[in-house]
Amino acid sequence: MKTLFLILVSVSIFSCQRSTESDLNQAVQTHIEAKSSAEAEDACQKVFVKALNESTTSKVMCKALLARTNAELSICEDEIADPHFSNLIADCKTELATRIEQIKTERNQEVLTSADLNFKFPFEIQYRDIQSGYTAVSGDVQNKQVVLTFDDGPHPTLSKNVVDILNRVGVKAHFMEVGKHVQEHPEITQMIAKNGNSIGNHSWDHSQFTKLSFDDQLKQIADTNKMIINTIGWIDPFFRYPYGSTTPEMNQFLKTHGEANFLWSIDSNDWKKINADQTVRTNAQVIQETLDQIDQRGRGIVLFHDIQSRTIELLPTFLTRLHERGYKIVLLQPSDLNSKKNSRIP
Repeated sequence: MKTLFLILVSVSIFSCQRSTESDLNQAVQTHIEAKSSAEAEDACQKVFVKALNESTTSKVMCKALLARTNAELSICEDEIADPHFSNLIADCKTELATRIEQIKTERNQEVLTSADLNFKFPFEIQYRDIQSGYTAVSGDVQNKQVVLTFDDGPHPTLSKNVVDILNRVGVKAHFMEVGKHVQEHPEITQMIAKNGNSIGNHSWDHSQFTKLSFDDQLKQIADTNKMIINTIGWIDPFFRYPYGSTTPEMNQFLKTHGEANFLWSIDSNDWKKINADQTVRTNAQVIQETLDQIDQRGRGIVLFHDIQSRTIELLPTFLTRLHERGYKIVLLQPSDLNSKKNSRIP
């Protein structure tokens, strides 16, 4: 009887191990093929949440994680650091932390730190008439001018790092914020706004609007508007669709309610941690790919995310290289500044 019990336990552990390994394989592939930061982040998080719900042992989880290459392990960086999952990796927490530091060292080769920033950027505030609707793709800026945007925050710690770096070089940016995160961290939104940055609307919970009814889309925008206005007293009339997934009906609504459809033309893909060939995507690679897009277009709106630790790592070098190329940073504002406090979104 005891032998049978041990056999059953062994089979159960083996089955759980295979399931976890399969889930991680799928997570890696999902991250590689992801089209957005939210999709990429969910990949490994789903594995950890499932393991937690199924009471997967730390021994099983650790064995599956430690078998991964650094590039594969990098997609689970946030989950490994999350105290919520600490019991799940109790048997290998120190070893995993060491591996993560190795990954950071690997991806941070040839990058600067904020201490290396000893220049001031040419900076300008420009105004756009959006009363009858406005779609911002390039921002209608001139050659050698770029607009910086940061999505999906506010983040309890990383957003401040972004603001500190921007302040060091004398520029401001657009923070397209998610309503539920503002609700969780109102003091961070207040800090970002106090430092002269633009605060825009990026929906309540980053749902894909093409999968929502019009009423649900409107609620996503209206609830976020109210939350931000209640937090700082105003909001820029700039809305950015999650994933850039626009809908014709909402496009028309934004146009007739004086709300800009705030898109982008330069995507840094700062959330991608692994390349298609399953090597670590370095910060130098992210910087070069982003600069290549900017140089090709000569201007535009750049998309970053202030919820990504790697964005903090690469931002000083990116700004330095952009400055060396002779670019100016532009902040867009509505021509009618009253619209910041008098939103036409019901």
